[in-house]
Amino acid sequence: MKKRITSVLLALLMALALLPATAWAEDTTWSTDIKLDGDMVLTGTVTISGAVTLSGNGTITRGSGCTDAMILVPSGAKLTIEGSVTLDGTPSSGTASNAAAIQVDEGGTVIMNGGTICNNVNNGNGGGVNNAGTFELKGGTICNNQAVGGSGLGTGGGIRNTETGTLTINGGRICGNYAVNGGCGVFNYSGHLIMTGGVITGNYGGQRGGGISHRADGKGLFEISGDPVIVGNYRGGEKNSDGSITGGMTDNVGLTTSGKAKNFITIVGPMKTGAEVWVNIVTKLDTQTEIDAENNVHTYLHAGSYRVTADDVAHFNIDDGGEKFFKLTENNGAQKIIIALPEAGTTQYTVTVNLGKNMTSQSGIGTTLTRTVDANKTMEPILCEAAEGYYFPETYTVAETSGISVMRNANGHQIMVSGTPTANVTITLPDAVADPDYKQDDNKPVNPKPGHTTSGGSTVTGSTVTSAKTFDTGVAAYGVTALLSLSGMAWLGRKRED
Repeated sequence: MKKRITSVLLALLMALALLPATAWAEDTTWSTDIKLDGDMVLTGTVTISGAVTLSGNGTITRGSGCTDAMILVPSGAKLTIEGSVTLDGTPSSGTASNAAAIQVDEGGTVIMNGGTICNNVNNGNGGGVNNAGTFELKGGTICNNQAVGGSGLGTGGGIRNTETGTLTINGGRICGNYAVNGGCGVFNYSGHLIMTGGVITGNYGGQRGGGISHRADGKGLFEISGDPVIVGNYRGGEKNSDGSITGGMTDNVGLTTSGKAKNFITIVGPMKTGAEVWVNIVTKLDTQTEIDAENNVHTYLHAGSYRVTADDVAHFNIDDGGEKFFKLTENNGAQKIIIALPEAGTTQYTVTVNLGKNMTSQSGIGTTLTRTVDANKTMEPILCEAAEGYYFPETYTVAETSGISVMRNANGHQIMVSGTPTANVTITLPDAVADPDYKQDDNKPVNPKPGHTTSGGSTVTGSTVTSAKTFDTGVAAYGVTALLSLSGMAWLGRKRED
């Protein structure tokens, strides 16, 4: 008898383990910490109340009924995102959503220390995040989101920061996002943008600002210092399956409406080793005389109270291949950085990079990439990532050649080719190798694959909510089928014993 009871209980447990993620049946308020242990489907907006930490390991996806923001952070609320949580905006019904994955209202706060926000499509502004409050990106990834609205909409593929918003980027990655009307990675619309770190790369779309579009309208600010990287972003183009962009033009930071005050980048502190910022210059200054008489209207970099040095300015480059370059000047004790014409007969060098196997690049197209660089200028870096299941081991080394070096990041998933060439140079990258620790089921690369889910149940711990209020009919039917099947297996086992 005990054996029969044990067999039935085992069948029940196995059936429960086979149940897929459950779905929320209605809008929900989170007022205590949420720790995911599995996956979750939303059929309505989750509203944050008070201070809530979202952590754990699992994927939250957009259900067919969730056509507004997946998570709303109203005034007075604070959301902290930790761990390996993925907020996947892929609509289960196949139709586009009408809101960002996360909506931050004025007075609301979000701190993103880890996790991923991906695959959300907004028929308006702000594909991944629409921020009117405070959003701080310290870690994690915002990738493959889209802003596809019509006239006057469709800005901020990764993040849109409004005039009441403060967006701080000091870590993490914003990559592979699309916006039909510009600001494909980030659109700063008269808000306060502070960038001291992080990587913005591989974003693309229409209009201006493939990486960042900054529109001050006389009151917005874009302050920069530290070691941010803004490279490999495009205006126009089409995204390939490997993450590279076909067509279009390089457009990293677009400073829109250049005739308006404060429509520039302000250097507020020292730029550090590793910082690379590329700016798309749309200047109307055609002669050296015009440049010498420049009156701040066409100043794309601005020196604030911090005393900028030539070393700081050296971390900034021009998207158009060096037809113009930055020049630090003094005017009655006040600093300004203006756009200067290059001297006639400027020497140029060609940097050719041959990609090895099992790697992709978001900074270029194809297996052979080239950069044309003026003498004494730093090339736009080429960022390469190992394909899924591969990595760059600690023994991965490439000798520095004519000022161009190859650096590997700490976890071995990325390498960067950069430097100031002293001659024409060709770099051949060795192949990425198979990762011995890679497992298909729990692969967690530095850039989590959009839509990747982690197997597990639907238990949510650390919250007053421990399960969904209801589950879909299909889910229930699946569980019943599994239960009947396994109960039958247990019955056959008893017959054999009898």
